[in-house]
Formats: sequence, C-alpha cells, structure tokens
Amino acid sequence: MSDQAKGVPLLDLRRIDESLANQMREAFDRVRRELTERFGGVTAFVGRNGQGKTNLVEAVDYIARLSSHRVSSDAPLVRHGADQAVVAQQQNH
Repeated sequence: MSDQAKGVPLLDLRRIDESLANQMREAFDRVRRELTERFGGVTAFVGRNGQGKTNLVEAVDYIARLSSHRVSSDAPLVRHGADQAVVAQQQNH
C-alpha cells in the first residue's frame, strides 16, 4: 500500500519553521484552487518504476504537439523491432 493510501502526507511540514510552513501551505492552497478553477482539479500518475507513467504523459504530449519533446524524429518512439507505434485519442464533449 502506498504512503498516500495510508494517509501519509506527501510533504511533511512539521519540521519546518512555522512561519515558512504557513507560507508554503498558503502557496499550495492557491495552486490547488487555481488548478481546480481552471482545469477541474489535478491528476497524478502514481506507480512503481517501469509501470508506464512517463510513456502515458509522453503520449498525451505527443498528441497535443504532434512531435516529441525529447527526440527530433519519430523513429526512437517506435518499439525496437516493431513496424509502427500507435497513439490514439478519443475526445468526449
């Protein structure tokens, strides 16, 4: 079970100076409110190494920009030995 599932906070502010901790809480609250107002909330991809989190984010980015942020051609994005890679998008209104 993950620490988050156990109710362990991602960031423990108890050992930080109280004034700084309050400023950080306020900043995090502002960011959370802004993201919620603009985008309906925050989505986090959580999992162990090698579970595909980066691949998922890279696929979404590729769909948005039709290019990769880390390579200049599409060839490195195709699995070794495969003829092609497929990224599909379904948009619901």
